[in-house]
Amino acid sequence: MRNTLDAARLRARAAATDGLRLPDRASRAAAARRGASDAFEAAWAMRRDEVERGGAIACAAGCATCCHQHVAVALVEAVAIADVIAGDTRLARRVAEAAPRIGSLTALERRRARIPCPFLEADGRCGIYETRPIRCRGVHSRDVELCRSQTEFPDAAAAERAVRHEVPHAFPLAPVQIADAALTGLALAQQDAGIATDTLELVTALGLLLRHPERAKAAMAGLDDLAEARLDPDARPVAAMDAPTYNRGA
Repeated sequence: MRNTLDAARLRARAAATDGLRLPDRASRAAAARRGASDAFEAAWAMRRDEVERGGAIACAAGCATCCHQHVAVALVEAVAIADVIAGDTRLARRVAEAAPRIGSLTALERRRARIPCPFLEADGRCGIYETRPIRCRGVHSRDVELCRSQTEFPDAAAAERAVRHEVPHAFPLAPVQIADAALTGLALAQQDAGIATDTLELVTALGLLLRHPERAKAAMAGLDDLAEARLDPDARPVAAMDAPTYNRGA
């Protein structure tokens, strides 16, 4: 497993570093995000059969019980995803409406409120599946009913967090570790490029970037750390979001 994790970290760092050398801002973000995501996918493909010998992965299209919680993203991921949805009126509206609700909540408060991800479609599929965050890619389960129970009873889920990955538990640890490795590689590439490495909350960061698109350029140049979107609300310097101004008639 150690070799797999090292390979994912090194591949993500190398690919993201190459991407961050591209000439224009949007291409840099997209290539770095894609390189780190591809590093995760390659490493997970190598380990999946072994993991599933301990029990088949139950996750499938339309199963979305895990899509009601904070998602940790790297700055480059947030910028790249914001670029993808900026031209999609429907998804951009959803983010603009969800961000103020989500921005002030802790992770447990978000789970208690059961606020769905703004990219969750009516059929339970992800509206940005191809560009979904690495952290989302690392979430796997062998037990759909347990996932539903943890969504319904978030306090109980939080209480057993320390043991949730113990073998033969429903939530395999390997894909989580691979996601950690890929995100570490991406963070190292960002650090090398002078880009902030704070962990951000997905919807809060996207809401910020959609409202202030000029900040994407500053962030990719190392001049803005998007601190208002840090994953921990208590670590933010100011209130995460003010009232949305998205043009609902667009």
